[in-house]
Amino acid sequence: MGQLLALLLHPSVPAPPPLVAVDLLNPAVTPAEQELLVNVQAVLDEASTILRVLKNYHGCEDVIRSAISSPGQQTESAAWDAVVPCVLQLRQIYEYALKIEQVLPSILEVFCRAEPDGQVDVQKNLETNQATAKAFADLVSFSWEFDDVKMSKPAIQNDFSYYRRTLQRTRALIPGAPNATGPGPIPVGDELANRMSLFYAYPSPFLKLITDTVTQHVNQNHVQVAVANYLMLIAGVCHNAVNTQSSVPALFALRVMTSCLVMYDHIHPVGLFPKNSEANVRLFIRTIQTHGGASSATLLNSLRYSSKTFNNADVPKATKALFEGSLA
Repeated sequence: MGQLLALLLHPSVPAPPPLVAVDLLNPAVTPAEQELLVNVQAVLDEASTILRVLKNYHGCEDVIRSAISSPGQQTESAAWDAVVPCVLQLRQIYEYALKIEQVLPSILEVFCRAEPDGQVDVQKNLETNQATAKAFADLVSFSWEFDDVKMSKPAIQNDFSYYRRTLQRTRALIPGAPNATGPGPIPVGDELANRMSLFYAYPSPFLKLITDTVTQHVNQNHVQVAVANYLMLIAGVCHNAVNTQSSVPALFALRVMTSCLVMYDHIHPVGLFPKNSEANVRLFIRTIQTHGGASSATLLNSLRYSSKTFNNADVPKATKALFEGSLA
């Protein structure tokens, strides 16, 4: 616990995070972890497929434009026929997001387990459940990679908006609606479409989902301190991996570190950025600037715009200046 406090305290001269012994490459799976990790690994095994679906998503811009500019049965049918397969892909991705939402609480519970005396030693739980920590990091890294690709796919929201408008306009002509005799089955109904629309509306939908899931778990189970400490320890492990030039890929570590800091900011009562924060945020910012390379801007933008407290009045100007490239 002393090592954790060394990370959280905000000294005048930033100290490096504690050297917690956690293997983020190939940790051994303990017997206690096996049952949970079978379920988590089943979710992780789908990640590459979901990323491939997203990367190959090309959208329906041309046929939608034709249907809007030259409305008629031929152009509108062509647009519908093109949009439906895309909507099915978006539903596949969304359903995968729900799987991540389901497994995350079980992972967090591992690190919030209390000792016989009722105390929670988060660092001990982390060190004895390293394979679970690695699985958590893998889910977070996937979420980051997905969101990064999604930002280059504006067609997603355009296609889905057109689908919903068409669905509302022609409901009576589509099989499944009362007295319907239309072009094909409904791939996504109204209720699911509403949830999917909210999911895809965010620039970083997966980071938003995991942040909301962690926040909900904290609020429902009153484990704010334990989860905040866990997230800060994982951020510290990633920070050290980058700065000690370990064999952990730097971009992987930076993605996980940044995401954990964002989640920490949402659940900690003070947050990440304010003057009286327990976290030494400037140290993490400098690590991103030093080791992020071409990804530095994306990482810093996520830390800035996905966080909760960056715009608070009590955030030091020196901290904000770091995002503009000026050192404190």
